[in-house]
Amino acid sequence: MMEEERFDAVITDLGLPDITGAELVRRIKGGHRDVPVIAITGLLNLDAEEINELGVFRCIYKPFRISEVVETLREALDATPVTGEGRAEEGG
Repeated sequence: MMEEERFDAVITDLGLPDITGAELVRRIKGGHRDVPVIAITGLLNLDAEEINELGVFRCIYKPFRISEVVETLREALDATPVTGEGRAEEGG
């Protein structure tokens, strides 16, 4: 989907059935370095250095409140410069 459409941000769980969360983040960042990735996980023993190296904007740990996700998404979008394509809601 990332190859066909422009996304303002990605929110993903790190525990995926067919691919590791780290590999998914690598693929996203490989083609779209400017897209912030918010990772959700129930794993408390994550390697914080690896997560930072991957370029994850922030990890949200389960259980979480939806307000935490919304606030983190706002922060990620505010911290991301708008490219020439613009953000989706701006018609880009």
